[in-house]
Amino acid sequence: MNVSQAGIDLIKEFEGLRLEAYRDAVGVWTIGYGHTETARPGMKITEAEAEALLRYDIDKRVPAIERALKVKVTQNQFDAIVSFVFNVGVGAFRSSTLLKNINRGDIEDEADEFDRWVYAGGKKLPGLVRRRAAERALFESVEAPPPPTEVTEWNMPVLSRPYQDSTAARLFLHLVDGRSTSLPANPGALEFSIKRYQRDNDLVIDGIAGKDTWGYLLRELDA
Repeated sequence: MNVSQAGIDLIKEFEGLRLEAYRDAVGVWTIGYGHTETARPGMKITEAEAEALLRYDIDKRVPAIERALKVKVTQNQFDAIVSFVFNVGVGAFRSSTLLKNINRGDIEDEADEFDRWVYAGGKKLPGLVRRRAAERALFESVEAPPPPTEVTEWNMPVLSRPYQDSTAARLFLHLVDGRSTSLPANPGALEFSIKRYQRDNDLVIDGIAGKDTWGYLLRELDA
């Protein structure tokens, strides 16, 4: 299953958007919508780059969630679970009573488990109370018909020789090759990755990550 826009919006609402890197409550460098994998001191990104990182982070978690679920769930239930896992982690979800109840089909008990995950450092946090309430409400809600498909316009920086935008260059390598680095992207490696991605996806092979290449890549994440 793929997370829907409702699930993405829920995550965005509670993660918040920060375009400059910061340390979170436990000292982890974070940027965008709760992204930590490539965040580093002094890092700045655009809103479009934050959106791409969010899709990447969600896509990394979805396979683990699907493996953990042994029963079919609705789209709303899946969206609520993805938001929950985005916050607490895959490991916590795998060992949770919430997952056990879902896989046993304990309808009356499974939603109640959301309310238990509102503590951090032994303290009940209002932000977690609100997030768990929103996730539970989505989990229990009746499916709505899907909205009309809309074309997303991405405003990403063009990457072309000599590849001036190092943040966008690192993001491209991160999304395509899974590379995580705080160093500026090597121009030769970046050009090779762009051309390889273009070749593999029947795009014009020019070594330039422009509207067509970025659009194809980000639509893949959005699929």
